[in-house]
Order: sequence, then C-alpha cells, then structure tokens
Amino acid sequence: MLNVTLLALLVSALSHDEMANPEYRRWAAFEGGSLVVIKTIDEAHRLEITSTTTLKSKGDKEIALEIQISMLVAGRKIELPAQVRMLPATIEKRLAGEGRKKPETGEETLKIAQRDLLCTWTQTLIESGQSKIRSKVWMCAAVPGGLVRMESETSGATRMKMKRHLVSFVAK
Repeated sequence: MLNVTLLALLVSALSHDEMANPEYRRWAAFEGGSLVVIKTIDEAHRLEITSTTTLKSKGDKEIALEIQISMLVAGRKIELPAQVRMLPATIEKRLAGEGRKKPETGEETLKIAQRDLLCTWTQTLIESGQSKIRSKVWMCAAVPGGLVRMESETSGATRMKMKRHLVSFVAK
C-alpha cells in the first residue's frame, strides 16, 4: 500500500512540472498532409532558407513532422535530406519561458498567398549584456504550426537581422 501511495505522489509531482506543448497544439488541429512553406532570410550571413514542414502523423502523445530544407548560401543552392521532428504533447514548464516580462501584443491582418489571415502578434525586447534582441512574431490558428511571420534584430556587440515569412500552406 505504501508503494502505491508513493507512486501516486510521484506521478502527481511530475504532472505539475509539465504543461501542454503549445507547438503540438498548433499542429494537432490539422490532419496528416497539412504543410507550410516558410522562407527565412538572414541578412548578416547572406543566407536564405526555404523549409517545407509536413504533418506526417498525429497521436495523443506526439506528432511527427517532416522538414525539408533548401538553402541558398552566397548564390549556391544546397538541398538537405529530410528530417523528422517529433513534437511531444506536453513539455516541462521550465521550457515554456515562464516568468518573463509580459510582451506587447495585438492583431493584424496579413495577406499570404492571396488569403487574408487575421494574425495575433507578439513583440518582445530581451536585453542580455550589451546586446538587445527585438522580435515580433505573427501567429494564425488557420495555419498549420501557426507561424505566419517573424522578424528579429539583434543590436549591440553582436548584430544580426533575420526575417521569416509564410510563403504557402495546405491546411487539411
């Protein structure tokens, strides 16, 4: 009986350290074959990346995403082999970024692939040492994975500017 009680306490303690994975939730609303094509431009390194992420399988505990990446580096195209990424349904709370300053948020309609998408945006500023990182992310529930646009700029000791945007998507 003591072992059962200890096991119940352990399970209870572990479950309090986990939470629903928001990335899993953003893909779980869609069926297999749903996909997004996202272009990333890193101006500092003259790098352009196009990624195609496809929902391959969906279960109660995890989702399998296949990611195909094509890069354009200094005018040279590089195709990488497809990779499978597993998204668990739950994550540790410490991985969720709790305790940070509340970001600025709002709504904006963006036109992507001849569609008007109502997006929720979040803007943050993170200061670390002599560097500042400003980022703004636009998300939309109608898009598998949710990401529609992301802009990030680092200033200070390290300078970097990166933009990601949704090129197309198939929602099943």
